[in-house]
Amino acid sequence: MKRILCYGDSLTWGFNPNDWSRYEPDQIWTGVLQNSLGNEFQVITEALPGRTTSFNSPFLPYRNGVESLPLILESHSPLNLVVFFLGINDLIKSLNADAEKSAWGIFTLIRTVLFNNCGYNFLPPKILVIAPPPIGKLNGFMSMSYAGNEEESKKLPETYKKVCDIFGFEMINAAEFVTVSDIDGLHLEPNEQIKLGKEVYKKVLSMNI
Repeated sequence: MKRILCYGDSLTWGFNPNDWSRYEPDQIWTGVLQNSLGNEFQVITEALPGRTTSFNSPFLPYRNGVESLPLILESHSPLNLVVFFLGINDLIKSLNADAEKSAWGIFTLIRTVLFNNCGYNFLPPKILVIAPPPIGKLNGFMSMSYAGNEEESKKLPETYKKVCDIFGFEMINAAEFVTVSDIDGLHLEPNEQIKLGKEVYKKVLSMNI
């Protein structure tokens, strides 16, 4: 069985912008990926709302993705593929980060995988990075957290690609396939989650893990 670790935030957790509940597994992109790949694969969802790439939030503890990643890699090893879908929470205003700093966070996550013995036969797993879709029209609580960083969010795919190109890893720009909900301007509704899952499925097949 081939093992895929999907490491993300609320976009992978399955946050429902309508009522802040959690979608059912088959409504989330990781569930779509699992159902599409079948029983020869195990898709592991490790998602935490508010998780950043590498930043410590003053209001939400334990969200630094780099700090928790080594334990998660060890607990789920050996792995064939690690998928990172993080970054939008780096742009929470209180963190004072930008797209370039977020790319450095992705850089650190990738290095953590490469120097962690979490693959098969002492080889590192393959890595896929998903750049989050840009922030839309913010409403309510999300406006308090992200307002002013809408344009910065559009730069994430470009900065992430530079990092992926350094290592020779694959990247998906989620903005090419999905759009965020009009409800809060940040999260994905079920139909968009499903579309993303199908695109990740096609990419995983092409990677021949």
